[in-house]
Amino acid sequence: MFKIDLTLYNILSNVKKRDTIAIYGTSKEALEIKKYIYEKRKDVKLAFFVDYSIGDKQYQDGIKIIDFKDFLKQKDKIDCIIIAKRDNFYAMSQLFAKSNINYVEISEKDLQKLGYMHFEEIREKFEDDIDKEIFTVIYESSLLQDNEYYKRYIQNNRISSKNNEYIEYLVRSKIKTIVDTGENNGYNSMVFQNEIKTAEKIYCFDALHDYVSNGLIIPKKSKELTFYKIIKFSDKIEMVGRILWNVENAKVFLRQALKTTTLDAFRIKNKRKINFIKFDIDALELNVLKGCVRTIKKDRPQLAFRIFEMPSRDYVEIMLFLNKLLWNYTYKIGIYNDRKNESVLYCIPNELLN
Repeated sequence: MFKIDLTLYNILSNVKKRDTIAIYGTSKEALEIKKYIYEKRKDVKLAFFVDYSIGDKQYQDGIKIIDFKDFLKQKDKIDCIIIAKRDNFYAMSQLFAKSNINYVEISEKDLQKLGYMHFEEIREKFEDDIDKEIFTVIYESSLLQDNEYYKRYIQNNRISSKNNEYIEYLVRSKIKTIVDTGENNGYNSMVFQNEIKTAEKIYCFDALHDYVSNGLIIPKKSKELTFYKIIKFSDKIEMVGRILWNVENAKVFLRQALKTTTLDAFRIKNKRKINFIKFDIDALELNVLKGCVRTIKKDRPQLAFRIFEMPSRDYVEIMLFLNKLLWNYTYKIGIYNDRKNESVLYCIPNELLN
């Protein structure tokens, strides 16, 4: 695994002793650079952060933020500026160069490393050594954008694709009510109905269902029509006429005649304890999670997240958020595709495992 300290050491290697520096950007990447300077490069002085537009924000982590207009007035006080932001990078580097301002460029890959500094913290959430190893490979291959690295690991360790995606590690006997945050074509509801024998109710949220029910689109594949027919006549499966989100009636969906709700609001109206939530919503899981806080704290459901878009980001952001909500949970990783860097994160309350 890469060493973040080494990455930061290399970034700051062009900053001379006793230099006075500025950092362009106010993101978490910029904050990691500031933290490293304060801990490891006490020989330099950080004067301020610079950003293109700062609005009403005047300080970042105790350091003053100035805009470009003020920066150009004070540039003679600065020996070097570190570009910790890729937005407008070409224009900014040209501006610094033409203004005779020394600058340090940070690659996209290094910025990504700095943006997700919680690898070790997240890795330790997994109790099983195999899960820790799989997480490391998923994280590294995502960060390095090297899917072949992931594929080689899967092949060398003879990890084959399985068919029980979302339910492999669940304690199925404890599940009565299921929420599917992104049902798509109805297939998963059929699997849940058939494989989780104790299931009494499965609530499905998905834009596709709403489009179909409102006559806005027609499923093109015959199997999708079959799935919908089966769901329609199931007494266990209910397609909810809203999309799960972090707020009710989000304006972004109104133009498509779709309504949103939060799981917390749905839970209050429905009054059913929720035992299992499956998340597969195209990297919008964190957004929906913010509308599930009360439900997760109250009901302590089992959770399953499909993570595939940007694993190095999604694992960190989701698990850091969950860490604020969950206690006494066990985390597991399921692999169901031996070609693409994707996986399922399971979160199981420990009281169900004892």
